[in-house]
Amino acid sequence: EAVYVVVDAFDPGADQLTYEFDWTNSGAFEALGAEATHRYPSDGQFTLVVRVTDDEGDQATQQVPITVNNVAPEIFQVITNSPTLENSQVNIQVIAQDAGGDPVTYEYDLDGDGLYETSGVGLDQVSTSYPDDGLFTIRIRLTDDSGASVEREENLSILNANPQIVEVLNDGPVFEGSPVTVEIRATDAGEDE
Repeated sequence: EAVYVVVDAFDPGADQLTYEFDWTNSGAFEALGAEATHRYPSDGQFTLVVRVTDDEGDQATQQVPITVNNVAPEIFQVITNSPTLENSQVNIQVIAQDAGGDPVTYEYDLDGDGLYETSGVGLDQVSTSYPDDGLFTIRIRLTDDSGASVEREENLSILNANPQIVEVLNDGPVFEGSPVTVEIRATDAGEDE
């Protein structure tokens, strides 16, 4: 959020006043009007110095302490290739940002058990697979280096994969009218029977 400052200054001679702002007490002033807005790029304690000068060159300065609080990271979007087939790779990408540019730890609960089993600083992409079809809920938590965090749930749709015939065997050749034994070998990508 932006810091909004209104300076109320008085000159006994009714001179025209110039307002200048040094947002971080660095000695670098920016000439603005009596009202000004500034965005601090990170959280912390800052000292704003306001300098008011009349048209005769007389000046007054005032130091103002500014506290900028930390803000939790923000998740903009979670991109997945869901729906996908059972036992296929599910790719998950998190589009997020921390307002202060802090390092962010990404944590993932991919099996829905409430425990974040995959984590890492800047780990905005992960992949997993599910052995059977169904609707699965994953949880994502982002935490900045000051401990501010945000959580989000996403549903993944995993579809049933068709079984695949691997081989068809028979005990032939046989004489007409005789029984034939046929054996079919197939696999299923999921845990289906």
